[in-house]
Amino acid sequence: MVNLTLTDHNGKYWARFVRSMHEWIIVYVDEENNLRANHNLHFSGLTFLKLHYKMTEKQKIELIAAKDQSYTPA
Repeated sequence: MVNLTLTDHNGKYWARFVRSMHEWIIVYVDEENNLRANHNLHFSGLTFLKLHYKMTEKQKIELIAAKDQSYTPA
C-alpha cells in the first residue's frame, strides 16, 4: 500500500492512499561488502517496476576512477 502525493494544475498538493499498489525495499550487504538495495513496485498484483541499487563510498569511486581513466562517475 502506497500513499501517493501529487500536485494539481494550480500547484496545490494532494495525497491519495492507493490500496492496490505495494512497494518493497530490501537493503543488504553483498559478498563484496557493497551496500545494495532491491526496490520493487507492484500494482494490482503485477510487478511494474524493479530497481536495483549499488551504493559505494565516494573514496571507492575515486580509487576506481584513478585506476581506470575511462571511468566517469554519474
